[in-house]
Amino acid sequence: MATVMMGFSISLDGYIASPERDDAGLHDWLFAGNTPVMAAGMTFQTDSQQSADVFREVVDAMGSIIVGHTAFASGDDDKALFDQPTFVLSHTPRSTAPGSKVTYVSEGIDRALELATAAAGDKQVCVFGGASTAQQYLAAGLVDELRLTIVPVLFGGGLPLFPPDSGRRRLELVASVATPTVTHLHMRFT
Repeated sequence: MATVMMGFSISLDGYIASPERDDAGLHDWLFAGNTPVMAAGMTFQTDSQQSADVFREVVDAMGSIIVGHTAFASGDDDKALFDQPTFVLSHTPRSTAPGSKVTYVSEGIDRALELATAAAGDKQVCVFGGASTAQQYLAAGLVDELRLTIVPVLFGGGLPLFPPDSGRRRLELVASVATPTVTHLHMRFT
């Protein structure tokens, strides 16, 4: 079975969005730097070569993506993320254009994971945004690896990645990479 990885940029106090529900600079390390890195036909502007290397490692490991409908809806409804098979969790059934790599899944997180695992082959299933999607996969114990990019900012409120009742789980640190603007943590649940 494919490894399930979850990745987020997060404030030091645990938020993935500000109280206004915006990015508030959490992804500047990926979009506002001077070090280019190509992924899925796009050029990202990372803050450093270290961040470019971490980002490239994550993208190269991706075999499929699971994302919540709200997080996905901000883009093109038929454009797969990173040109990978993309499974969008949705409360209502929805068909996809023929030949599209985007599949809407209304049967829940287990079904989305089943489909994403089959599509990933020997690569990772990556769980991306939204907080609700992340929290559901974490609560069900379905995440194997966690990659957090810690941004040294305190929001004091906003959209938390981990709810107060997330329970106790141990992780081992696989790698950490510090750059001048962020710290990338790669952890594995034990």
